[in-house]
Amino acid sequence: TMERQNWQVIGSHSATKLCRWTKSMLQGKGGCYKHTFYGIASHQCMEHTPNVSCANKCIFCWRNHINPVALDWKFDTDDPEEILEESLRKHYATIE
Repeated sequence: TMERQNWQVIGSHSATKLCRWTKSMLQGKGGCYKHTFYGIASHQCMEHTPNVSCANKCIFCWRNHINPVALDWKFDTDDPEEILEESLRKHYATIE
């Protein structure tokens, strides 16, 4: 399950997780490619998905690609502001 992989579910269709590069940056061990190439501070990033059931099967995706493909959205749609606020709250709680 996602929880065993340290994902924290947000609302009915989103999730967030502390990125390993966030930990590395906070420990002074360096950041990810976004830090190296674009100057983005890795300790300010978080892994996040607004749709845990995405079935796009992108080549670099963390998903296991067994999600069913659908043409219609089958979930209740959560308020974007609430998703953001809860995601940030859970993210901050993991780095404290």
